Amino acid sequence: SKDTEISILKKKNPRDKIRDLKPILSSQELIKIQQEVEEIFVSDSLAMYVGALLENSRRDDFAGESASTRAGISLIRAAKAW
Repeated sequence: SKDTEISILKKKNPRDKIRDLKPILSSQELIKIQQEVEEIFVSDSLAMYVGALLENSRRDDFAGESASTRAGISLIRAAKAW
């Protein structure tokens, strides 16, 4: 409704809260964690599964967008970090 929209417009921007965030890790700690994640082993079965996902996303009958090799790399990196 119009009243709800006006109320939302008058509120403080939630993005302003970013300024109040405090770091929970130092940059050195974050880099160390990132390096450790990169060392995690990727099994053949995981790589083949992600490859199949990418391939299936490129089929003509797939309703969504096709996934690139970079998308696969990002998926594997996310899995390693999980």
